[in-house]
Amino acid sequence: MTKNINPTDETFENLRSVCGFSNQEIVELTATVSAYNFASRTATRLQKYADASRCEK
Repeated sequence: MTKNINPTDETFENLRSVCGFSNQEIVELTATVSAYNFASRTATRLQKYADASRCEK
């Protein structure tokens, strides 16, 4: 999971210069990472509720 959700301009420049990514590839990479973070954080939070509801039975 990503700890720092605010990448710097240097991060994007490194993706271009070091990795050779185009702007479109950077957007796609950012969207993919965001989707995985969303899914992970949502699943983690829902798991806490699922565990609590089992105890109430």
